[in-house]
Amino acid sequence: SKLGKISGKVVCDGVGVANVLVQAKLGSRVAASARTDAGGNFTIRFLAAGVYRITARKTGYAEGSVSGIRLEEGEELSGVVVELERGGAIVGRVLDEAGQPVSGALIYAWLYRGKRVARTFKTATDEQGRFRLDNLPQGNYRLRATAKGYLNERHYEDTTVSADQESEVNFMLQKGASISGIITDEAGNPVA
Repeated sequence: SKLGKISGKVVCDGVGVANVLVQAKLGSRVAASARTDAGGNFTIRFLAAGVYRITARKTGYAEGSVSGIRLEEGEELSGVVVELERGGAIVGRVLDEAGQPVSGALIYAWLYRGKRVARTFKTATDEQGRFRLDNLPQGNYRLRATAKGYLNERHYEDTTVSADQESEVNFMLQKGASISGIITDEAGNPVA
């Protein structure tokens, strides 16, 4: 079958962005990719017919995408514009009650648009209990930290992410405990 191509431009505030990784995705699979030139222009070649989602990623920017791009066999589509916005970061640390770092803790961050969750981000802490979520869209977030053997902590205050800024959120996790026992009937026999 004949292969086609999709071309367009990646922009931020109306200006082309250079050296952006642009990918053509069919479902969750990357079919092909390209990088933008100095003016933000891209061409992704060797694409089979299908409905594509074009994503654009670059450090310092929140990921941008355009969905539902239908490419027919051998077609050469042009004029696709992918908008990027400057991104921000959330950084912090997870410690236990004794002030010791909790490594491997999972950090979940939910981006809210109004009262609805628009996107979810996830990372884990390093050996020093530090975490960093980069290239986040601007907006209000709620975070949660969880680790095996510790009680979950939810951070309900809105954490705001602004362009080119770092917001700091720290967690203190408490060790969990367990309760065990035997369930018996009136005669003292164990009940399965």
